[in-house]
Amino acid sequence: MTIGEYLTRFQASLRRLEQTKTKRALGLALDTLALTKRRVQGSGLNSEGAFFAPYSTLYAARRIKDGYQSNHVDFTRTGRLWNSINPFVYRDEQYRTVIVVRPRDNENQDKLNWQATKKDRGNILTPSSDELIFAIQVWQREAIRLLNRIR
Repeated sequence: MTIGEYLTRFQASLRRLEQTKTKRALGLALDTLALTKRRVQGSGLNSEGAFFAPYSTLYAARRIKDGYQSNHVDFTRTGRLWNSINPFVYRDEQYRTVIVVRPRDNENQDKLNWQATKKDRGNILTPSSDELIFAIQVWQREAIRLLNRIR
């Protein structure tokens, strides 16, 4: 392969990278959301590794009576809140894509807003440093794979 052929193929790899930036940004957001959701629902830990404030005694008893776990706050009863949360492309420019992770309806956005005002709860969608680093590494590897795919 000549230098000219290599440069042509490398430019094609760059175009593939540019063409997939939105897909990769959404993938990063989806993976980060999945990791965050798993942590919150599975262990009741916030992004700093501390437990969310426990349910009140009365509410914990009600959850048990209704068949829900009460060992930790998981922000899950019907599942509608978590199911409504998705990443959305907010802005897609040539060199930058902005993704917003939020519920798709006002009812669940109001639930999140209410939780965020509580000092012992906060923003339940904030990923931990480890979750964010892991998701970034996954999608960096994908970008490098695309870039190195010189045919």
